[in-house]
Amino acid sequence: MLFLIISACTATNEIISFQGVVETIGNDTIVVECSNAVNRNKKGNIEAIAYLCTVQLNEQSIIIGTDNQKLDIQDLRESQHVNIVLEIPNDINESVESREVVAKEIIILNE
Repeated sequence: MLFLIISACTATNEIISFQGVVETIGNDTIVVECSNAVNRNKKGNIEAIAYLCTVQLNEQSIIIGTDNQKLDIQDLRESQHVNIVLEIPNDINESVESREVVAKEIIILNE
């Protein structure tokens, strides 16, 4: 019983998606600004540090355009606002490892 309570508490820090701006695009990865996800639980004054998440795409990852059309990674552009839906919920925080994620979906929010 105690195990269930602990796992339920730790799961609350995990997120299933976040929004950010595309910074760079590689062959099967994109780098997205994810400061809001990192700072989501902080209160008071928050240091102005830009956190970046490395988002891996795999064969199951889907990219969806603003008109709900299915796209390829070549269709992504730097400075686009996107919503990243994670393949596995993750506690994105200041550690670099937590900011290396796999995308289930990338939804383009603006062109």
